[in-house]
Order: sequence, then C-alpha cells, then structure tokens
Amino acid sequence: MKTNAQTNPDAEAYISELLQKQVPYEVNILECIFKINSVNIYPPGKLSQMFAKYLIDYNLVKNTTIVDAGAGCFALGIISAKCGAKLVIGTDIAEEAVLCAHENIVNNTVEKNASILLGNGLDPLIPKYNRKIDLLLSGAPWDTLSSKEFNALSDDRKSLSRAFYDVDNKLIADVLSRGPLLLSPHGRIFITASKRTMARLKKLCDFYKVKYQIVKQEDIHQDGNIHYILEIMSK
Repeated sequence: MKTNAQTNPDAEAYISELLQKQVPYEVNILECIFKINSVNIYPPGKLSQMFAKYLIDYNLVKNTTIVDAGAGCFALGIISAKCGAKLVIGTDIAEEAVLCAHENIVNNTVEKNASILLGNGLDPLIPKYNRKIDLLLSGAPWDTLSSKEFNALSDDRKSLSRAFYDVDNKLIADVLSRGPLLLSPHGRIFITASKRTMARLKKLCDFYKVKYQIVKQEDIHQDGNIHYILEIMSK
C-alpha cells in the first residue's frame, strides 16, 4: 500500500482483513441471507442489523418508497423490501457492489420492489425521484480522504476503500445538501454514524445548515465505539 495518503489505521487493518477472506461467503441479517462474492464488497454486520431493526420496530418501512444511498450489497434495502416497502432503490459508486447487490436482490426474491443503480450518491435519482422518497437512508464511512489521497492508494485496495472512506465527503455531503429535494411531503432522512465519525458529521451538518437528533445509540461491538442512528432535519 502506498503511504502518502492520510489513511485511518483502524480502517486499513480491517480492509487488509477483508481482502484476505475466502469468497464467496454468506452473512445472515435478520433471517435474510446475503452472499458476498468478492473481497471488494463490504459485508453487512451489526450496524446494518441495528439500522434495519430500528426501521422495522418503529413501523417506518411498510408501504413506503425508500432510497439506500451507498448501498453496498444492499442489505438494508433488501430487508426493507421483504418487510413491506412499496419500492426500494439503492445506489452505489462501485460496480462490484452493484453486481453483488443485484445477485442478492434475486436470491432474496425482491425483484418486484427493489433495484440497484450504479452511480455516485444521489446522482442516479435526481431529478427523476424528486419529491417521491419517503425514507432516504445512508451511512457515514469511517473517515474521509481527499481525491488526491484516494488516488494515491494502491489499486488493489481502492474499490473496498470506498466503503471506508467518503472521498471528499461527497456521499454524506450529497445526502445533506440534495437529499431534501428527494423527500415526499412527509419524507425523512436517517443516517448511521459512530463515535469516530460524529465530529466530521457535526461540521458537515453545520456547513449545510441542517440539524440532527440521535434516535438510537448502541455499543454494538462492546468496544466503546458507540454507533448511532441520526435523523437529519432542516434547521
């Protein structure tokens, strides 16, 4: 790995671990099975389960139109589709993630109400879905890198690194700035965060003049790095 990027040591250790995993393998989240067919795919885990369970427990999914931005293998969207969402649309910038997500859509038999689009953030959705989305969901990657720093990463790590580094903060900035354009009259925005990402998120919320409230928090790994679900609202 090239060393002239200001990378996050914890993220780099986990990236190295995932790149050495034997594929394919399966992950069970709330009785849905997700096949991970490439080392370049970030697998769903306890945070995905926490997010999905929150949405289901608070009856936020049924008969709604949902976007999962930065969807990865699309676990959150597929669970929502199986739990009564009217329509779920995922987006991801990584072609391998989109291919994996499509395979999981088919394997979980939700082709009628779930689909995945290749593209950066909300680009594939605007303006087609403006004022049509009831729930906009996303998760803040562990850290951020500038485009220059990201381009300095070794080629074998770049694809998976997208799940750990929000390059130039583009994904979350897009959700905060253009996300409200997608919302239906009663639409809501929820994002996940962790203790390690909160300072960055606070700055971004201030910059884009939005506020947030913590609706759920849990030490999901019992390591002191509290994870949160935030609802984003206009100031």
